[in-house]
Amino acid sequence: MSSTTSGEDKEKLVAEMAERQYLKGFVFHSPMVDDPTEVELGDVLIWIRYWFIVIEVAWRNTIKATSIRRQQEIVREKRKQLLADFERYNKLKDTIRLQDAYGNDFGINQFDPRGFVGVVMVDSNETVDHYHPDSVTRFQDLPFPVTVFLRSGFLRVIDELDTVPDLGIYIHDRFDFMKRSGPHAEKLLHLHPDLEPSLLAFYKLHDNSFNEGYFEKSRKHWIAEYDAFRKEHAQKRDEENRDSKLIDSLILHINSFHPSAREHAWQLANLTRRERAGWVFKIMHGFYRIKDPDQRRHFTYESPSTNNHCLFVYSSNHDRESFIQHCEHLGRLKIVHEIDRSRFKHSVFVFGFRKSSVRNEQLFDDLVLTVFDADQAGKVTSDEVAESRKFFGGHQEKSIEEFPE
Repeated sequence: MSSTTSGEDKEKLVAEMAERQYLKGFVFHSPMVDDPTEVELGDVLIWIRYWFIVIEVAWRNTIKATSIRRQQEIVREKRKQLLADFERYNKLKDTIRLQDAYGNDFGINQFDPRGFVGVVMVDSNETVDHYHPDSVTRFQDLPFPVTVFLRSGFLRVIDELDTVPDLGIYIHDRFDFMKRSGPHAEKLLHLHPDLEPSLLAFYKLHDNSFNEGYFEKSRKHWIAEYDAFRKEHAQKRDEENRDSKLIDSLILHINSFHPSAREHAWQLANLTRRERAGWVFKIMHGFYRIKDPDQRRHFTYESPSTNNHCLFVYSSNHDRESFIQHCEHLGRLKIVHEIDRSRFKHSVFVFGFRKSSVRNEQLFDDLVLTVFDADQAGKVTSDEVAESRKFFGGHQEKSIEEFPE
């Protein structure tokens, strides 16, 4: 970022970077609330249902040669601002209004404090070994995970962790690692261009986890080891991850479909990158099937983060009205099956895709979205249970590997 760019423009640039990685419609620049006067709730908010990732941008004008002490004060102010943001989201969740990238106004009414994550992005790439005057305890005592990134570290992280749950889980794990690192914890608060790349490298080399072995070798060692490992072992993973971007495109389409479709888009957006890679073939295979006439199929998966079930229904042998009825019927049978099988207490989200008899290059011509909640299922009959077992007798699980063979 140019040193002559204003603070607000730099925040917009960060929002645009986040939007490119985490999808249009889930990123908000400078959300505001009246409390009682207008107050900003973070420079950038990334929100998908459970996850509230709030970014505060600590920018500095290098022309004015901001002192190290002033830089430290800015970071300290941003840490305090994140705490204020957290408290306001928690207190005012029912009155906060947002506008998404499609111009739709909506409110935040599902704030879960466990999903709040704080980020301070320092608009600098200078090495400052003792950037924080605050003690480690000040950070550890925050009621939510938080991390401070140099600009280069932030860009490295969002490039590798390009879904909202991947980013949120990483910051949670990083924060927990700091809290249990004892005398080493201070090293995780020093700002160095190699810090985040080395932490991320160690995290990926150790199956998305941290341990104290990180401190036994240098930052450059972990970066070099991960670079070498990726060259030899990551080709299949990277190919699968690229293919899984088809799910990202589907999320964007669903999220732009109608304001009420946001909940369905969130269900898919809550999948990590490797989870998307695990399901993309199954999801796309349905579209390939209905390119031909008189085809239908369906399958379901359980979301590991929400415990909701997503039911995908595909057809090329229904008119629109009968397809809606077909989706409703399968959705009802799925909720019945889960209640019968496991006393299910969550929801079934139905994603219906219909291909018309008119041949074209589109994957589908009609989209039907509906949801069935277990607590509103009403009386379940024995006939429904028997029929549900014909459609949903099996239970499929996916093994998720970071680096598949």
